[in-house]
Amino acid sequence: MCPKVRLIIISFFLLTVLLVPGYSFSDVGNCARYKLYLIFNNGDSLSCFLQFGGYDSGLKYLSEEEISQRINKFFPSGEITVYKKIQAINYPEQSEGQRYYDFKCSAVADSDRVVIGIDSVSRVNKLDVSRCEYGNFPEDDHYAIHFTSQVIESLSQREIDLLQKKPYSLILTGPPDPGALVIDFCLSYNKNIDQKRLKKLCNLYLKDEGKLPRREFAELQGKYFEEVKRKLKKMNIIVIRLYGYD
Repeated sequence: MCPKVRLIIISFFLLTVLLVPGYSFSDVGNCARYKLYLIFNNGDSLSCFLQFGGYDSGLKYLSEEEISQRINKFFPSGEITVYKKIQAINYPEQSEGQRYYDFKCSAVADSDRVVIGIDSVSRVNKLDVSRCEYGNFPEDDHYAIHFTSQVIESLSQREIDLLQKKPYSLILTGPPDPGALVIDFCLSYNKNIDQKRLKKLCNLYLKDEGKLPRREFAELQGKYFEEVKRKLKKMNIIVIRLYGYD
C-alpha cells in the first residue's frame, strides 16, 4: 500500500502560481483550463491547452479577447508554454480526501509541451473550458481548486504510461529547505529496487541538496533536482515534486 500524503502550499509561491501554467494553485483561488485553437502569422495552427488561475470568479467565462489580453499581460517574456495534451495519472496515489473525489494528478509529456512566441500568434479561438483538476468535484461557478492544479512536467510518454500502474515501491519526502514545504515522490518501476533501497537512493540526493549554499539555494536546487531525476530515471525510478495541499 502506497503511503498517504497531505499536500500543502505556502504563500511564498502565490505570485508564481497565479501567473505560470504548470504550477499549482492552492486554496488561493480558482483555475480554468482552456482548450484553444491558435492561428499563427505564417498560417500554421495549433490546438492546445492553457491554464489561468486567480481569485477571479469569472475565470471560466473568459472571452477570446480576454484570453489574448491575459496572455500578453501575464507573460511579459514574450513566450508562452502550452500543452497539446494533458493526461490524468493514477500515481502518485491519492490521499483519503482525494480518493473521495476520485482526484488524479495532471501530467504532460515532453513531446506535448510547446513553447511559442506570443507575437507569432495572430488569433486565439476558444474551443472549450474545464476545471484544472481531474475528479468528481461538485459543480460550481468558479472552478475552485480543491487539491492542486499543477501540471507535472519533465516526463516522457513512457513515464506517464508507467505512472498509470502501481509502482513496485514508493516513498515520499520533502526537500531540506524548510521554506519550500513541498512533497517529493520517488516511484520505483524497477522490480530489483525494494522500499529500503529506494529510500536510500532518494534520500541520498536530498542530503546532498541540503548542502547547497543558502544564498544560491533556489537556483542551484532546481538544477540539482533535475540532475538527480535524470540519474534515477536510468534506474527506472521516477521522481515527482508536487506543490499543493489536502
